[in-house]
Amino acid sequence: MSEDASPEVPARGWLGPARLGIGLAQGLAGFLLDRSWEAKAWPATSPMLFWALVLFVFFWPLILLSGLGGLRRRTLIAWSVVSGLLILAFGAYDIWRQAPLPLGSVFPSGQVILAIATALFVGHHLVVAGEGARRWIGPYTAYYDAAWKDGVQLALAWLFVGVFWGLLWLGAELFKLIGISAFETFIQKDWFAYPATGVMFAWAVQLTDARANLTRGVRTIMLALLSWLMPLMAAIVAAFVIALPFTGLGPLWRTHAAGNVLLSAAAALIVLVNATYHDGTPERRPLLVLRWAGRLAAVLVAPLVLIAGYGILLRVHQYGWSPQRIVALACGVVGASYAAGYVVAAVRPAPWLKPLERTNIITALVILAVIVALFSPAADPARISVADQLARLDAGKTPVDRFDFDFLRFQGVRFGKDALGALKARKTGPNAALIAQRATDEETGRLPSEPPTVQPATIVAHIEMYPKGKTLPKGFLNQRWESPNNQYLVGPCVALVQDCDGFLIDMDGDGVDEVLLADDSSLWVYKVGPDGRWTHFGTLNPMDEKLRGVLRAGKFAAVASPWKDLQVGQVRLRFSPHDAATPEVIFNARAPASPR
Repeated sequence: MSEDASPEVPARGWLGPARLGIGLAQGLAGFLLDRSWEAKAWPATSPMLFWALVLFVFFWPLILLSGLGGLRRRTLIAWSVVSGLLILAFGAYDIWRQAPLPLGSVFPSGQVILAIATALFVGHHLVVAGEGARRWIGPYTAYYDAAWKDGVQLALAWLFVGVFWGLLWLGAELFKLIGISAFETFIQKDWFAYPATGVMFAWAVQLTDARANLTRGVRTIMLALLSWLMPLMAAIVAAFVIALPFTGLGPLWRTHAAGNVLLSAAAALIVLVNATYHDGTPERRPLLVLRWAGRLAAVLVAPLVLIAGYGILLRVHQYGWSPQRIVALACGVVGASYAAGYVVAAVRPAPWLKPLERTNIITALVILAVIVALFSPAADPARISVADQLARLDAGKTPVDRFDFDFLRFQGVRFGKDALGALKARKTGPNAALIAQRATDEETGRLPSEPPTVQPATIVAHIEMYPKGKTLPKGFLNQRWESPNNQYLVGPCVALVQDCDGFLIDMDGDGVDEVLLADDSSLWVYKVGPDGRWTHFGTLNPMDEKLRGVLRAGKFAAVASPWKDLQVGQVRLRFSPHDAATPEVIFNARAPASPR
């Protein structure tokens, strides 16, 4: 929100009234949309149009409030048109892809709200910085000043609005003390609340813009505090990277959330490095300890992004694309753009981290491209995921009994529902009748008349028996499991959530071996009943990769627990020792008691 004068920028005295007018118009538009929703009248009767307008009314005035003081008239008009169309297009497409739903049951997704906010913030400051330099790419100091200053302004403006409403409610409570409730009734009226909020937000923007030095002071303090957190984060990540060769990547993959955590850590490093770098001018160069920590932090972004990307692609190879994996990979692409440039900046001797500037500008353009692709038909995660999962089904990579029809119905949005309809009508091809029946059951919300059988070959492919040469009992392989997809009922090994190790051990001394399946965190015990049916009977904990290696080597034996069970009413409690106790193999306390 620059103060620079220009023949086409409104005179300084008009900025306040103009911004207040924008805030009032925003509030009135919000009030009218709310009335439309309550009355179930147009445009609320058209969800695509209504929610696109809601997003437009919420976001678009922010562009005007900021650009009015820092852009020439023709630039402001052009950018306002582009940003307005972007908001409307993203909002309409987000509602369209959710498939036809009754009024009141479809809303903009949180992802599209975040995408619009990010795209507008990045795009606006690219425009502002270029406008100040009168060229497409402006100096880095302009990007730095505009982005950080406006970020602080937005935070202060929302804080101002929050305090405003807090004071109004406090006043209402004061009047209620003397029996007057009219003030509370007044501030609850929509025709007051919407315009008042819009006007107060616009007024907060004007106040912080008129006192730019105060805003810059807050920004300076905030960045100074963040810069001293950067060495801490760099040390934590460095210790993590050093520990990886000793622990291996196995513990990462067992969390099933490694990619998100790694990319979040990389994002934290990027923010902290930028907070320390400031605008790169010599007079703002940090202390030597921060400069060395900054080089280390810049280098550490790369291994985090590489490991996260490898983990994401590994899951894709195993299970195919899902919307979450596509979004994670898109974040990985952005992270890779940062990582490549930051490594170059870190190894360059002088000036300190200078290539970071070009990297930030280029990656800002990458962010915009990624957002436009993900939230448009070009690379819609749901569309790509549905197509990939169907291709895996048709190619036999995913057996019918393991195919996630539920994903098509609830996560595939419009594309998934269309796919269910096509599968429901399938007449030819392998397992066509079974696929059509499962699709019909899923579409109508009915449970299948019979639980599907887990194919023996599928189980054998996911379970490696030890010692070599042992095989799973035929009854275990051939039985029809209840809820075969539910890993909490049948165990992740039978549900084929992950590969497991198998063992045959007589755990209760009755002369019949139980089946023990080791995953990444537990040893699952299955026992055969008098009717020949196998059931999940209990678990042995804890389990990790090191213990799995010991089991594979055959270094185990079933031993009796030295502690007795405790009968409490009709419930039999099994003692499980603390980790510091003797590490004997006993049933976990949550497992059913085994027969003596």
